[in-house]
Amino acid sequence: MKFAIILSVLLSVNAFAAEKAADKKQAVDESLSIAKDTKIDVDFYDESSDTFEIVIIKEPGVGPNVVTPEALHKAAGINLDLKTFKTKKRDYVGAEFTLIEKLPLLSEEEVAKRRDK
Repeated sequence: MKFAIILSVLLSVNAFAAEKAADKKQAVDESLSIAKDTKIDVDFYDESSDTFEIVIIKEPGVGPNVVTPEALHKAAGINLDLKTFKTKKRDYVGAEFTLIEKLPLLSEEEVAKRRDK
């Protein structure tokens, strides 16, 4: 009987911990993006990782905000096909956009992985 109670408590604690971890992961995932309708400036293109550094115009000290060309193209609603956009990436440094959808950000680890390719 004691074994069943202890096992039940351990399983409950484990389930609670797993739920909290999932909640934390979701919160982190949701925080790694810039919201729709945010005005951004394309500050820098990094060729080694094939990423852009973005500045939120109303929050210039927040960052680094690093995004993929594909994510920027989609979230900014850039009026070029993706293939053409990718050939002109440096031309967009200094450009300002108002996001038409959420813009996912890359973590430092994801940027490092892109550099290692």
